[in-house]
Amino acid sequence: MQSSYEYKRKHHRLEEILDTWRAYCKEGVALGKKLYEENYFNIAIQIDKDISSIYDDIINRYNLEYKKLYNNSSSNKGCP
Repeated sequence: MQSSYEYKRKHHRLEEILDTWRAYCKEGVALGKKLYEENYFNIAIQIDKDISSIYDDIINRYNLEYKKLYNNSSSNKGCP
């Protein structure tokens, strides 16, 4: 969720900030970028989506899209 916010914020050191996070969990940063590109959070606000549903959606999506990659990789040992 934080990386999506950072993309929205467009800080002049965005990539430098995100590179430090990618070193820990590149899949999480990639998902944040997708959520930003899809306008996920603005849509959630428009439809008055409950925060617990948002959190569950993001965790489920992470697990579906990235957990399999993480389990087969030794490069991101710190990524949940």
